[in-house]
Formats: sequence, structure tokens, C-alpha cells
Amino acid sequence: MSAIRTFSEAASAAVSPASLASTAAAAAASVVAASASASSSPAAASVVAASASSPGAGTGATGHRAPRAPKQPKAAVDAGAAPNKRSPKPAASGSSSSSSGASGASGSGAAPKKSVLLPSPLPIADIGINLAHDHFARDVEHFLRRAAEVNVTTMVITGTSMRGSVEALELARRHGMHATVGVHPHDAKSCTTGTIPKMRQLFTSADTASLAVAVGECGLDFDRNFSPQDVQMKWFEEQLKLAVELKKPVFLHERSAHEAFVRILEPYMPQLTGAVVHCFTGTDAELKKYLSMGCHIGITGWICDERRGTDLAKIVHQIPLDRLMIETDAPYLIPRNIRPRQSQNEPAFLPYVLEMVAQCMGKSVEEVARGTFETTRRFFQLPESALPAAASS
Repeated sequence: MSAIRTFSEAASAAVSPASLASTAAAAAASVVAASASASSSPAAASVVAASASSPGAGTGATGHRAPRAPKQPKAAVDAGAAPNKRSPKPAASGSSSSSSGASGASGSGAAPKKSVLLPSPLPIADIGINLAHDHFARDVEHFLRRAAEVNVTTMVITGTSMRGSVEALELARRHGMHATVGVHPHDAKSCTTGTIPKMRQLFTSADTASLAVAVGECGLDFDRNFSPQDVQMKWFEEQLKLAVELKKPVFLHERSAHEAFVRILEPYMPQLTGAVVHCFTGTDAELKKYLSMGCHIGITGWICDERRGTDLAKIVHQIPLDRLMIETDAPYLIPRNIRPRQSQNEPAFLPYVLEMVAQCMGKSVEEVARGTFETTRRFFQLPESALPAAASS
């Protein structure tokens, strides 16, 4: 494969009609069509075809988040429970969450909208972006351009199901990015004896191997239990075994399942090349345990939430910079320190997470930007060709 462009370079290129899918279904259809062409991925095409008839195949990259969960009791929040990720309604065309915010409002005498974009002084990386979500499918290039404007130069697209992982890889191929490949605990019930071989194929086939950088999102979610707990545990361990075999790091999800999660993960840690607990929102004791095991920690906009993130804000300073990464988990978990507040998250809002993390750690924004970027590069084993010149020099 030729050298991969950074997504910021790809964002400035001409927009391809094939990349403008208006719904998640259309995005999946475009993956199948693209995979069938000479320039696309035969491995991805075979996985899509094989997945189409399997249980849960229609859930895509975000199917596990579709049902609304009841409001969490205060006790659960105080205990460090992770957020209930709901699938928000797509923002209306022209809303502040899907426009640059720098252009003037329409109509005579209307005041220009104030931009909500906060540039990072140095390149930063978003390790968890649900780019296959239908919110982004309307105009992926628009969101990538906005991210490039604020120096978000590197992204890892999250795969959460077999079909969603194929979509993530196709987006990564189009835009010079990388992706994870795995099955979220919500979708564990859709796994079959063919799931791990399909995942292995995506990691080892020549046309997708350089794009797939981690196994996951995998783990346990005993808060919502969309899949039975025993099924979650079985397929979590199966994906850990695959990561060991392939010498790939794991991108992990844990909610309300800390003890079982540690019991399954800890024996594999010496054999894994790395493990990041994505979207960490846990307690001080849980953080200490993950760090003692050698885990990396991913911090999202949860830390910016004055209602629920105050406990996390108090303990984030314990994470060494060589174990810390930042992420948006967009379109979920929008930072609440954005003014005016926005309705949906996007990669361009990552600098707000960076700023809050730096403040809570008592470090400069530049130091945290540089440290988390280098940690991301090492953890995902990103090639120099996939990094911006300013970061790789």
C-alpha cells in the first residue's frame, strides 16, 4: 500500500460523491460497493457479505447505542458509572453543531455567529471517534475540515461490530486514517464461531492490515446488559486471545463490571502489546488498579462535565503522560465547557478536553498535547507517514 495521507490532508481534497452518505444504511451500502471495486478491499467485501446474514448484522457501528436507557440514579453517578450513551437526533442543517460557527447569520441585521472552535497549539490525536455514525455520514469531509482547523491531525475510528468495523476501515482508507476492529459488549450476542476468523482476516489481509491498529471496542458492560453477561465475558476473552495472537493492542470498554473485567483482562496483560481503557469514568481505586496493571487511560469530555465529572477531574493528575490519551467518543459526550453549549460532539471539540485535562493536571496545554500525541503514536504503532510533518519532525 502506498504511504497513507493524514486525514487533514485528505480533508482538503475534492469531495467525492461516494463519500457523502446520508444515512448509516447508505454508508454501509457504499462500503459494499467500494469493496467490490478494483481499488477497494476484497477482505472487507467478504466480511460484509458474510456478516449480512448473521444475527445483529444490521446494527452497524452504532446499533448498540440505539435503545434509550433510563436515567441513572445519583448513586450510580457518584460511584463513577459511565455515561449512558444515547443516539441523539441528528442536528438540523445549519445548526451550530454542524457548521463552522464563523459565518454570519442569515437575514438583514443579524449578528454573526461566534465560532466555538478552540485551536490546539500543537497537533493532537482523537483515539475514539464513531465516524460511521449517521451524524457524520451526512458530510464526513465537513467534520474533518473543522477538525483540521483546530489541529486535530490524527484520528482512530472505532469499530463496534463486524459491519461497523468494515465501515470504519473503509472510512480510514478513504481519508488517510486508522481504525479498530472488534465487537462491543452490547453486540456480543451477535457473535458466532465465524466472528474471530472474520476479524483475523481484516487484520491480516494486505488491503486492510495497515489500517487496522487495535482489537476493539471490546470489554464488558453490566450496566445495560444488551448482551447476557456470560456471553459478553466469552467474547471479551476471545478478542483478547486474538490480540495476543496478532500482537495488537486492545481498545477496551468497561462499565459497571470492574471486578469481572479485571479478572478476565489481568492474565493477558503480560502478553498484550498494550491496553487502553477507553472513556474512563471510574473511581480512584479503579484508576489505580488499571495503572498498576499497565493499562493506558482514555479521557473524554466527561471530565468537562461539572455535574458528573468532578471526581474524575480530581484524580486525572495520577495518570502519567506516557499512559494518557484523549478522545471525543463523538458524537457522544460533548464537552460541557463549550460556550455556547452545543447539542452534539465532533472531533473539532477535542481541544476542550485537552484544555480541561491540562488544567486538572496542573500542566501546560502544550505539554499535555505533546505527551498525549506521542503516547498515541507509540500505543497504536502509527507509521511516520501517517503523522503530520509538525509532529513527526
